[in-house]
Amino acid sequence: MLPLFPNETKLITPTLGVFKKDELVYYLHCGVPIYSHAVEDIKSFRYITSKFIVERLCRKIEISECFGISYDSVKGYVKLLQEEGDAEFFSNEKRHGYAHKLLPEVVERIQKSIDEGKNNCLIGREEGLSEGAIRYGIKTGKLKKELTLSSPSTLPTNRAERSIIDSTTPMGIDVARQLERIECSIVQHEEAQPIFERSDNVCQAGVLFLLPSLILQGLLKGKDIDGKLKNGYYGLVSMLLALAYMSLSRIKTPEALKLCKPGEFGKIIGLDRVPEVKCLRGKIEEIVEENKAKEFNSVLAQRWISDDQCAYFYIDGHVRIYHGDKAKLTKKYVSGEKLCLAGTTEFWVNNELGLPYLGFAEKVRERQTYIYV
Repeated sequence: MLPLFPNETKLITPTLGVFKKDELVYYLHCGVPIYSHAVEDIKSFRYITSKFIVERLCRKIEISECFGISYDSVKGYVKLLQEEGDAEFFSNEKRHGYAHKLLPEVVERIQKSIDEGKNNCLIGREEGLSEGAIRYGIKTGKLKKELTLSSPSTLPTNRAERSIIDSTTPMGIDVARQLERIECSIVQHEEAQPIFERSDNVCQAGVLFLLPSLILQGLLKGKDIDGKLKNGYYGLVSMLLALAYMSLSRIKTPEALKLCKPGEFGKIIGLDRVPEVKCLRGKIEEIVEENKAKEFNSVLAQRWISDDQCAYFYIDGHVRIYHGDKAKLTKKYVSGEKLCLAGTTEFWVNNELGLPYLGFAEKVRERQTYIYV
């Protein structure tokens, strides 16, 4: 006589089935209930299905296909039943480890140091722990660290702390000076003033060593010549500093600035973050539309000459080889190639120490050459 099963039974094998009724799962063998458990009881499900396989009532692949679970999981629980026994399925999980470094007395000392305003790196050296262990303690809630955005700390911040602060700003990543941005956007205030705060491990901060030299050479004289840009958060001074630092950092295009961390690069220009590519290109267009490059060049040259009071100058010529085919240029001798090749000539005026003052070059435009300074 064939085994009889209820209509809603799902067969695992011809003699073994399972069906659900009133939030309970029943397992039938030859039509007779042998096991049952609640729908949410996943531990009993693992134990019962493993028991079927061990007692050779079905195979692992049949359990996997019937319940839609992976074959490796079924195989693992069968192995657990054979090696550890029934009790292992209903014991507490042992997957969570024990923090052997952040002991209660250590946590108390670290919390006291955090309250005093010390950074994670300094605390780690004092306690003989890594900075990552302290950050993990803060993340899991064992340590409490209050981050205040309104008033900067008197102690220098490191890169990890700045990353946490910058990622939680409500107006976007690295947008810390929110009030000034709102004022410049709505009230149309002039540019935000650069503010340099104490910080540790700032990316590309080495260019700040050249800031006094840039100012001494007259970089900020461009503000007197170009005046000011349109009212906004990023003004002419910020743009001059950003472009100068980009040149020193070998960042050749605004698009290449995407590879830098905006908050870190903003620290070296005295702002919360560097402008985005679209904003930076818009500011560059405003500077170009003023058409004050020659005037700026002349002012810088007069400043350098008056400061040095040189008696004589050197004029140095260089040939730039032309590889195009639209312009018909005269051939010039190129010492590096030891050939006469088509090209343009650049002349540089230097003082007696070799420092440059002026540059003269030919600019090629469709069969014509123009001299520009």
